[in-house]
Amino acid sequence: MSQTIEQKIINNAISAYFLLGPLLLFNKSNSAINNSFVRAHAKTSTILLLWGILVWIFIWFFQFLSKYSIFSYDLFYILKTLYVISIFSLFVYGAFRAYSGKKFDIAELPDITRANKIVQISKNIVQNEHDKTSIIMSYIPFYGYFLFPSLEKYPSIQSVNKINLYSTFIILLFYTSGKVNIASILLLAYIIYVVYIALNLYVKWEIRIPKLEKLWSIEELYIRAKAFVLYLFNYTTRDHRFREYELYYKIEKAAHVKQAKLILKDLLPRRSLPFPKWILYIPFINIVGIFFLDTRYKTHIINGLCIDVLLILIWITTGFNSAYSLFILFPLSYGLAYRRKIDYRFPLIYDIAKIEMKAWEKAKEIGQELRVKSKQNTQTVFTPKKAITPDTKKDD
Repeated sequence: MSQTIEQKIINNAISAYFLLGPLLLFNKSNSAINNSFVRAHAKTSTILLLWGILVWIFIWFFQFLSKYSIFSYDLFYILKTLYVISIFSLFVYGAFRAYSGKKFDIAELPDITRANKIVQISKNIVQNEHDKTSIIMSYIPFYGYFLFPSLEKYPSIQSVNKINLYSTFIILLFYTSGKVNIASILLLAYIIYVVYIALNLYVKWEIRIPKLEKLWSIEELYIRAKAFVLYLFNYTTRDHRFREYELYYKIEKAAHVKQAKLILKDLLPRRSLPFPKWILYIPFINIVGIFFLDTRYKTHIINGLCIDVLLILIWITTGFNSAYSLFILFPLSYGLAYRRKIDYRFPLIYDIAKIEMKAWEKAKEIGQELRVKSKQNTQTVFTPKKAITPDTKKDD
């Protein structure tokens, strides 16, 4: 079986979890669909879909726990939210299994965490009291980002970072979109989880956290997104060099690493800043950094200017008092936390800023050329008249 056929089969199996499972079961002619692998995933997807609809109708009809509340939160609303999240998680897990080339059977659900090792617990022994307190504090949204660089000796701290980042982002997303109830429920669940982690850490001196190596960081997500865009571009243009997605990912990953090395090599010999680095992340005050772009903290200066631009765009589109301004706290806190890392760059934001700066420099060059030509055109050239002499009169 060629690699192309295998990829089609995997893609069809993944598509079953985008509510296409019932349709795939009726296809009998296409060999890339009518095979045991795709049909197994289509069957599982169909069962999950029917199960989800029936249980949802049952919950809605009987209004379970609708007369009860806890901390002013409607338990019926909490039940519906948790149910939707669980069904969505099963669809995501099924699509992941299809992407990995493995089947997913409903019979696996009761033993899913043990048999398939989805939830693996990472354990790290904490060395001292200071680190123990710092780890607990690192769960605080935004403030925790300042503590991650000093705790990198613990491998589990990367998972803590991801939980803090994604949880805060999701909660803030619901809050700014007007879903205050959902945001409050998620925040309550997050607080309960952190309390559990804190109690375990203080009693056993041990970090116990789910392994989240497969959950992409923001930087990894950006690299994969760039690779996916390149993948789709070559597909739509029918380029004869069209290859597997993983190859494009490896190319983008290598290019990112190479660029980081070149930037660091370029910045290290340069002079330092004459003022504290944290000023570069104070909105609008950091404009002073424009005059110090030739220093070793050039990337941080660009990061700070990006924050200014994003903040202005948010104010223009959503208003000066908009809650969406809170999203600026993500790049702001990360920039301050990693201000001592010379080559630290915001994923995506930095690349956009570099393009804008190159366009600005090019515009300045064009403007300079136009000013020079304008001065040349406005200068009047005077030609001296010839003096009249007796010789010239004789000639006349």
